[in-house]
Amino acid sequence: MKTLLALGLLAALACAAEGQTAADWTWVKSSVGNASLCAGARKTCDSAATCTAVAIGPCGGDAPEAYLQTSFVGMGYVDAANYLDCSSSSAACTVAAHAKQIDPTGAGYRDAAVVDVSGGGRYAYGMAGNVFGDMATAGGYLGIAHYLNIGDSDISTNTNDVYVATANTTARADRSGGGGSAWGAPVGPYRVCISDVQSDGSCGAARTFKPNEYKFSVFGHISGANYSTTVAAGQNGFPAGMSHLGVRVKVEAVGFKPSDLNVNGRAYDTTKVTDDVTAFSIRHARGGLNFSFPTKYNLGSAEGARTDGTLLPVSETKTVKIRIHSVSERARG
Repeated sequence: MKTLLALGLLAALACAAEGQTAADWTWVKSSVGNASLCAGARKTCDSAATCTAVAIGPCGGDAPEAYLQTSFVGMGYVDAANYLDCSSSSAACTVAAHAKQIDPTGAGYRDAAVVDVSGGGRYAYGMAGNVFGDMATAGGYLGIAHYLNIGDSDISTNTNDVYVATANTTARADRSGGGGSAWGAPVGPYRVCISDVQSDGSCGAARTFKPNEYKFSVFGHISGANYSTTVAAGQNGFPAGMSHLGVRVKVEAVGFKPSDLNVNGRAYDTTKVTDDVTAFSIRHARGGLNFSFPTKYNLGSAEGARTDGTLLPVSETKTVKIRIHSVSERARG
């Protein structure tokens, strides 16, 4: 079983379905100055989509007037050179020929808490994830861990603690008695490195997150007795030029106009769909959001992983590919 942190992302931005409002969410707010942010989770957890949805928005009051909500669509295996922009006129040059999506098969999981740290720091975190495919034969677990610094001091760390499901353990964990979620992922916490791996295999320097700053990591693991023979290039529907495992997410705008999206410092441009995304921003009359993306992710083994704070080993740090494949003013199902 391998564990991965901060995988490649493929995202689409669209308007949220009509009727969705900030009142449908539970929000926690940062508290410093005029740049406050609110991070949220859906009040209901009655489907894979609602359980894995997270949101963030600029926050003048107790809830944002505009926010972005994100949920998982699938785990994908792609030919990175061709799946978004076929350069050939051949009929064989289709998305289906260059990508295979594995749909979610679990009910969805959610964890949340507010944590005080030494030195007066305080942050709110939420984790959402799901099972994709059959982890007993060939599948995986994907999650997103997001953190909002709601205190008034910097927080520095080089690790995340995450919860997951495994092939043998999929029942939700109820952590509501300790102030957490009733729909938590069952296994963990596992401590993972969010910094570059060093030459001696150790986790690198701590990263610092200032008050009002929001951070998220995509993480997961792949597993299955038949994984290596099932997930094979050119076989079982997997693309012949398969080069990357990816995470497909849907980002929906509430209060923002998707057409106002800026990517890498410019307006979104469909002719640049294959460009690496390192930053994006979106604004409305009362505030906006600015995202910048570190370009690395870590890979290692989760065999023998422990939940006592022992750091999972990292075998290598690689460069992530992030794409925004479409922007639409229409709501998407």
